[in-house]
Parts: sequence; structure tokens; C-alpha cells
Amino acid sequence: MKYPREVSAVTGACLLTTRACFNAADQFDENLPLVCNDTDYCFRIAEKEYRVVMEPQVKLIHHEGVSRAGISEDEDVAKFRIRWSSLLKRCDMFSNPNLDTSRDDWIVDPDSKQHVELRISKSRPKSVLK
Repeated sequence: MKYPREVSAVTGACLLTTRACFNAADQFDENLPLVCNDTDYCFRIAEKEYRVVMEPQVKLIHHEGVSRAGISEDEDVAKFRIRWSSLLKRCDMFSNPNLDTSRDDWIVDPDSKQHVELRISKSRPKSVLK
């Protein structure tokens, strides 16, 4: 990938945001101290009609979880899933609809046709689908 593109969320380890955007989203949620706070923040700024853009030319090394050293993330993940359950059930408009969203290893979903139909029906006016 060579060009910046809009995405649903980026990792907080390399997130760059303006103070105005940060304040508009009420900053990071302190009820998510370990994980999911970055994705939660990105979802909330999208609700405020800001965009999340990924810059593919940036190269970083991120040692995920090194500073947490074994602290359980389960509570944060549960809170996040409850808060965003309706959004998480929908197809991500910025991801490839052919991927299996239940996995994190970029495997093609054998039922991807269903995902494509769902994505199209949500993203276009009904008159286009006729």
C-alpha cells in the first residue's frame, strides 16, 4: 500500500491527533486503562465526523504489551465490546470484505459473498441496488 487511506482505527502507539480533535472526543476513556482505549478513541472521533487516516509510509516497531507484563486485559475488552457491540456487528467499511473478521491472521472468509452483500446494502441507496 502506497497511499494514505481512511481506516476505522489505528493503534495508540503511533496515533497523531490535534488537540481540538482530542478534546472533541473527550480524550481517552480512563475506564479503559490497558487496551482498546485507542480504538474506542478512534470510534468516538468518527462519531464527531473526524477521519482516521493511516499513513503507510511510516515504519514503526511496536512491542505490544511489554509494559503491561501479564496484567489481564479481559475487563477492558469486555467494556469495549459492550460499548461498541452494534458497531462491531456491522461490516467494517474500510476493510476488505473477503477477510474472515473472526480471525486476526488475514484469512479469506469462505462465506465472503454474504459479507459483500451486507456491505453493499449498507453503503448504497436502495435505488442503486435495484
